[in-house]
Formats: sequence, C-alpha cells, structure tokens
Amino acid sequence: MRNGIRSESLKENALWLQHLAGLARGDSALSFSFLLDENKKRIDEIKEVLEDSYIVKYNTNLELVTIRHYDQKTIDLVVKDKEILMEQRTRTTARFVLSSQ
Repeated sequence: MRNGIRSESLKENALWLQHLAGLARGDSALSFSFLLDENKKRIDEIKEVLEDSYIVKYNTNLELVTIRHYDQKTIDLVVKDKEILMEQRTRTTARFVLSSQ
C-alpha cells in the first residue's frame, strides 16, 4: 500500500474505493471524499467505476497543505487570499484544502 491507496492498477484502486464506500453505505446517506494528484487518466477511471453507483462530483486545481507544529500566524500566511474548502486540526498538525480565489 502506498499513500493509503493500493499500488495495483488504477481500475483496481477505483474498485477498492467503491468497495470501501459500499461498506459504509447500508441504508444511510454517504459522503465519501478523497484527494489525489491531478491525473486525468486516473480521475476518469475512478469516475467511471464510481458513477455506476454514486453521484460523483470533483474539483480540480486545489492545494492540500499540511502544517506541523502550526501557529495562527503561519496559518494566516498560508491561507491568505485562498478559500478554505476543508480544514482539519489536531494538537500538532493542521491540514487545509485550498482553492485560489
């Protein structure tokens, strides 16, 4: 496993993601999000597999930023003039998905 995704073909990765989403689905609503480097072939293959069972929405030109041992001054500098789409913080690490405005 590499970067949380199995190292087989792209199609097998997409099937694996579909399997994970299916395990959580049951009779309830599901929102399943993941990030990957922008690669048109990879995105198209994953979309093809998932669109049979799910509504697939995606964004491009985003930036994933991880700041270890963060402080507010550093966060303010990094997110300046950008839209924060997602934010996750622990005691020692802050992660942001950012879009240029």
